[in-house]
Amino acid sequence: MWSSEQASPGDLAAVTQQMNRVWPGIEPMQVPGPGIDAAFEGAVQVYGGRERAPRGQFAYFTKGAHAYVNAGSDPLEFIAIAAREAPAASAMLQSVAFAQWTLERGAQLGRISDFGEPWVPGSNLDHLYFSLPYILPTDMWHVTGTASAHWCWVVPISRREATYGREHGTEALEVALESAAAPIGAMSRASVV
Repeated sequence: MWSSEQASPGDLAAVTQQMNRVWPGIEPMQVPGPGIDAAFEGAVQVYGGRERAPRGQFAYFTKGAHAYVNAGSDPLEFIAIAAREAPAASAMLQSVAFAQWTLERGAQLGRISDFGEPWVPGSNLDHLYFSLPYILPTDMWHVTGTASAHWCWVVPISRREATYGREHGTEALEVALESAAAPIGAMSRASVV
């Protein structure tokens, strides 16, 4: 059902340099996982860091997830953005990576998933959209230090946005999010549809 091919997990220094092109001054630090599976969390880490002002966004990303995928799934590493420090972002990415490894149909680009709960307490964003990493320059969509892994931007969305994306397609959802200038790092925000 699954494989854990020993693909190179990518050198953290090289990935940090790659991330600094988008989030200047970010110095990623490993963030503890939610305690899903100790062996898995030892192999797949989540890093987070804050960029320099003026934006000061927090970026969270996985390292090693692409080596743990189901047959037929894309080898992906995951990125999430938050307006402020959000340990829940680390837990969300660890959960997404674990689901990619253990579920028959894990994370795939263009997929919408019910996360089961708000990604941070009090948020109305309880679904996830697995997007192409538009927040990165296209020459960075490939994960540095890997043979075939690509970045996947995990975008928290509302239940209404998830329904809209399923009914009208993810391209229509992306247009709606972009047209409304939805803040990508918001912990909670009004639905754009």
